[in-house]
Amino acid sequence: MNPSFVLFDLLSGNVITDFASESDAWDSLCRDASEAGLESIENLSLLRIQDGHPTLVAMEDELVRRVAHEMSQVASKR
Repeated sequence: MNPSFVLFDLLSGNVITDFASESDAWDSLCRDASEAGLESIENLSLLRIQDGHPTLVAMEDELVRRVAHEMSQVASKR
């Protein structure tokens, strides 16, 4: 079974959305951070779900760092 990726709000304990691929998740996070600022994603967690088992991809400061890096990579290609 293919993995899915879940974006989780750490403050509310709610799942925000899920994604079919990790690249879809990063694209969405970059769009959200571009529109609302990096602080808008600082209380989120991205999990990979494989066969019903969650694995942490990134959360909080690490998630923000990775999104900021991804955004800078995209900006440098323009």
